[in-house]
Amino acid sequence: MPWSFFVRPTALLAALLFICSCRRESTPTSAQATQARATRERVGASDQARMENHLANAYTNQPQHDPRWDASIREAIKLAVAQQLGLAAPGEWDSRIAALTGGALAEGCRDPYVRYLRFRYGQTESLEAKSKEATKMVMELQMAGYPPDVLTRAYCFAAKSSHAYWSSLEKSTQELLQEITNHRLAAVQSILLVYADETFPAAEIYFESQEMLQAVERNRDHLTKCWDWMEPVLNEHWKKTIYPTLLKAEYHYDLGWAARGGGYASEVTDEGAKVFEKEMSLAEGLFREAWRKDNTRAGTARWMIELCVCRSKPREEMELWFDRAMIADPGAYRACFTKLRFLEPKWGGSAEAMIAFGHQCLTNQAYKGRAVATLADAYQVLEGYLDDPRKLAQFYANPKIWKDIEATYAEVERRDPGATWYHNKFARSAWLGGHWDVLARELEAIREPNYEDLGGEGIYKRMIVDARQHAKP
Repeated sequence: MPWSFFVRPTALLAALLFICSCRRESTPTSAQATQARATRERVGASDQARMENHLANAYTNQPQHDPRWDASIREAIKLAVAQQLGLAAPGEWDSRIAALTGGALAEGCRDPYVRYLRFRYGQTESLEAKSKEATKMVMELQMAGYPPDVLTRAYCFAAKSSHAYWSSLEKSTQELLQEITNHRLAAVQSILLVYADETFPAAEIYFESQEMLQAVERNRDHLTKCWDWMEPVLNEHWKKTIYPTLLKAEYHYDLGWAARGGGYASEVTDEGAKVFEKEMSLAEGLFREAWRKDNTRAGTARWMIELCVCRSKPREEMELWFDRAMIADPGAYRACFTKLRFLEPKWGGSAEAMIAFGHQCLTNQAYKGRAVATLADAYQVLEGYLDDPRKLAQFYANPKIWKDIEATYAEVERRDPGATWYHNKFARSAWLGGHWDVLARELEAIREPNYEDLGGEGIYKRMIVDARQHAKP
């Protein structure tokens, strides 16, 4: 069902706007993009080392520090930093971080940062337990004297955990709402201290700011107040980077969704739709400005594809930004996934268009990493269009679909023989479709379970049981 509240411009006006925007913005050459990627990789490696040492020192300087767990905790910190700086896919190292920190805690480690890492990246029994434990941990981190960047992320995590619990309640409490507000306020106070330290890697400033905005993204009042505090300090210390422009664009994007809400078009008020369009227009202008400043960032182009979705832009414009994203980074799987959204039936696309695009990604020899697996992602998105969840087994048992799934992961393995991330997704598809031999093989190949890709820790355990039950004698 299309979200039809958007007002499409006339074909002529849309074409004129598209042509004008193309004249103002340029597409990088492959050589320019390659050089920019190489530079960012060098800077990224330096940033990662800087953050690893910073966090390791904060840990080892604690009075209760015990060197028995240093190797495990340093490895956990290394993996956590990779995720913080966007150098790893979401959820890629969650289970490994949880295992490393969980082992230290089981042996007697009582450091609050280690407990925080275990809790943040591990599985939790309930939303209530997650909310209460996150609140307790931020207080312990603060009392232990951990630095502002650690506190910012911890307070953001606590705010999101408490908000998730609050959203699940039939009847909310004023005390819990106040707790969420307190966490958000403490996070803002901490991040302003982070901004003032100009020795921090700029990328860490960006990703930590993103987490701050995400902690308040559905509350328009809190989001506005938060940005009013953040923006002047961010501009004072980081105006020479592209990040203030990107973050302001993301702020307006979040404001638009806060006004609109996440429901269907019929549930959106006229005022909500009006504010949504206004904020998306402001966000688009800022993302275009960011692209003019640096036209080699796949992330900026990916945001423009998202704006094409939100503003019902012509497909030609979406394709332009997609091409720019993939020239900037042939492994930009987030751009591929956002294009899949544009092609979804609810946005006026079709299942056929999504599958055709997936095949294009599979056969394009320039694409890398998770971008190659877009066809499998397309089928996973299409799961949501099944009118009965019980039809999932039939879906992945379908010979045509299963042939595409197997071809996708065979190509991923061919292009990157050392890759391990795809085994989690492959195992899930095999389990759903009852392909037991493949399930057993993929479970055996999983080094570290990624519960986000597997569908949860409980699903993973069920897979293991089912694989054993269906094992051939």
